[in-house]
This record gives sequence, structure tokens and C-alpha cells, in this order.
Amino acid sequence: MMATRTSIARRKRFTSWLLGRPWWQGVGAIAGIVAIFVAVAVAASCASSGTNQSDGRGSRGNLQAGTGNVQGGNGNCNIQGGSGNDVSCQVNGSPESRGQVTVDVQASALCVFKGSENELLTPPDYPPEQAADHRQAWKSWMETTPTIYRINPQLMVSLETGEPDLVVLQNVEVKVYKRVPVGTATLIQAYSQGGGISGYTVIADTTTGRTHYSSQATGESGNMPPGAIQVNKLNYQGVEVNLYSERGFLYEGSVTLTYTINGKNGTYSTGTPAQPLRWTIIGNGEFGGNVTEAADTFGSVHGWSESQKRWIKDFDPFNPPQ
Repeated sequence: MMATRTSIARRKRFTSWLLGRPWWQGVGAIAGIVAIFVAVAVAASCASSGTNQSDGRGSRGNLQAGTGNVQGGNGNCNIQGGSGNDVSCQVNGSPESRGQVTVDVQASALCVFKGSENELLTPPDYPPEQAADHRQAWKSWMETTPTIYRINPQLMVSLETGEPDLVVLQNVEVKVYKRVPVGTATLIQAYSQGGGISGYTVIADTTTGRTHYSSQATGESGNMPPGAIQVNKLNYQGVEVNLYSERGFLYEGSVTLTYTINGKNGTYSTGTPAQPLRWTIIGNGEFGGNVTEAADTFGSVHGWSESQKRWIKDFDPFNPPQ
């Protein structure tokens, strides 16, 4: 037991003597320096391997001497070789959503006034220099006057999409509030008529309760529903919606479009019981009809003379006498 304790004491004294020597302390310093170089080398290796991970709140991407990229969402950063150089980044945003549905109830050059020519109402006045801009005033007047009915009405529907969008026109439904025989009526002609470029034609037929669509480009056609008109990617489609009803009657009602934009339901309606859409049909229902067909049904057309401030029988406001 004594020998053992003596051996242990001798080893402790030797170790204490060894660690206290100046040359051994120098070895420790060298080892510390080597450890620092190793740490720097490991860090450099990680950087050159392109690892730059955030805690989930920042970006994750690659850093490379020369050129590389750092992506936080979408984008690229170019880093020119060398040290202390600027980093130029371009971040690409998400594709723009432009999905929308717009509707315009077209103005009709030919309309029917429910009453005799002696009962014709005075349209909105405007200065001669504004004659080219009076369309909206006349359109509003015709829409709000309860004794004026459009001939073969039309709605122009615009379906617009951006790169990420899907717009679907699902149905066009017509509701008739009131239908009466034409009776005494006077054919009138306004100054202007709407219209547009369309890729699809939709006919909402109140005699059958069916809505039919057709593509003017491909010939694709079908009933809505279950058929539908779809537009996606960066695109635009014009859709002309025509109403068809039994001839010889004056109608009051509404038109409702149902659609989706990126899966979200939407509707558009024109006409209410208090302020209905009014129309009558001649010929095959083609938008606006034509003067010959209209005259065969309602008699002579009456046009408004702005210079004389009165309705004139067989007067064409588009081509007034010189």
C-alpha cells in the first residue's frame, strides 16, 4: 500500500514539473493556432459548397465565387469573382393575376317606342359640337324610359386572364317579368349602336329556357350548363350574348351571368323588377336587327333631327340630307 501511494505521488510531481516547463507551454500555443486554422478552413469549405440556409424566415440559395444565385422566393444574384465586389440581384415577383369579367349592355340603334308617333318623347339635348360623345346619354335615357324597348338586345362580355388565372363563364339565365303584345308602337332610330369583337356567341332563348354557346374560331358548341366557356393563361375572349324570344311581344326582365375566377363564384345581373331590361325581337334575333325587317314589323322608322329638335318620319340620323 505504501509503495503504491509513493508511486502516485511521484507521478503527480513529474506531471506538475513537465507542464510547468516553458517549452511545453509553447507546444500548447501552437496547438491552439492549428485549431483556429482548421475552423477557418471548415467555414471556407461550407461557403464554397454553396450552403446558405436561413432559419426559415430568410432566403435559401447558393453563393458562389464567380456567378451564383441567392433565391428568396424567386430571383438571382450575380457575384463577380474576387473579394469586396458588389452583388447585383434581380428578384422575380409572382405572375400577375388579371382575371376579371366585365359586361356592357350594348346600345341599339333601333328601338321601339310603346305608343304613337305623336307621343314620342324628347331625347337628351346636347350641343352640336358634342354630337360624337352623346352615346352614353342616349343609352341611359333609353334604359330608364319605361316605354322604350331595345330591338334584339345584346350584352358584350369580356373574359380576361393573366398567366396564373382561370376564368369560366358557366351560364347565362334570362328571367321574364312581363310580356305583352306589341300593340301600338313606333320605330325609332338613335345615333349610334354598340358592338365589339367576339370569339364566342351565346344565345339565351326564352322560348325554350336553354342557353347555347358556340366558338366562332373552332366551331365548338353546346348548351350551358353543362358546357362552359373557359379562358386561361394570358388571354382575352369577347363573348356576345344575344337574347331570343317569341316575336310580336314586348318583354321586361333580367339577365344574369354566373362565372368563376380562379375557383371563386361571381355573378353579374342587369334588370330588376323596378328597373327591368326591356326588349323585343324581330327576324332571327341578330343584334339590333335591320331597318328593313324593323319597318316591316313596326312601320316607318323615325329619326331625331338635332337641328330641328324633333322626330322626323323616314329620317336617317346617320345620313341626314345635305
